[in-house]
Amino acid sequence: MEKIQLAETWTAPVKRKSVGSNDLDDFQKSFDHWQNFTESLMKEKSKLQENVNTLSHDKQKLVSKNEELENQIDHLQTVLDFTHKSLHRICDVEEENREVKANLERLKADIEDSNLKMDEKERQHLRIIEEITIDNEKQKEEVKNSMKILLENENERNEISLRKKNSEVEELKEKLQVSSRESEAEIVRVSMEYEGKLAKLRQKLPSSTAHGSSTNQEIFRMKLQHMKNEYEREVRLLKEQVSELEERETAHPGGNRMTFTTSKKRRF
Repeated sequence: MEKIQLAETWTAPVKRKSVGSNDLDDFQKSFDHWQNFTESLMKEKSKLQENVNTLSHDKQKLVSKNEELENQIDHLQTVLDFTHKSLHRICDVEEENREVKANLERLKADIEDSNLKMDEKERQHLRIIEEITIDNEKQKEEVKNSMKILLENENERNEISLRKKNSEVEELKEKLQVSSRESEAEIVRVSMEYEGKLAKLRQKLPSSTAHGSSTNQEIFRMKLQHMKNEYEREVRLLKEQVSELEERETAHPGGNRMTFTTSKKRRF
């Protein structure tokens, strides 16, 4: 604005054909004016140069600042991109979290439902176990009663069988005693009979045949001893049968009935 005002105040000198003192004065004035104007311009130029330098310095600072700002902008852009991606990731994670929460809720509901079903199953099992226990107790009681009845019947049968066996044993002992007495009597009778026959034969036979009679007597005695041995063997067998019957009756009082047959009386 100052430069424009100075330019407006300056006027070019008027050319004249003749130079006079007035002209010189005018010229001097004009020159002074021009010189002042030039100095003003130089000052203005100097100021402008300073301004230019200042502006250039400011520009450089602005450029540096601009570069710094651009770097910051780039960094901020990077941060912004990262933040944007992080926000997207956060959104995705939140969505995943919502899905996970929903799945957890479903799992909780399923677990609660399963627990309810398990509780119901457990109650059913307890009822079944209780029913089975009651049935088992009833069956045990029935089996116990049945076994008691069976044992009572078996004991009764065993007592009857034992009485029969005892009676049979007594009968067998009596038969054994009778047979023993009969056998002894038979042996005595036969011995006396043969002794009498031998005595008669000795009286009738001559002395020359004494050796042969002794031989016959020895044969008779051998036969008699054989008969006695057979009798003793049969008596021993009968006693063994009686002992065996008594042992079996003691070991198995309820056993099956056993029958024994006495040996036939030996005929002499």
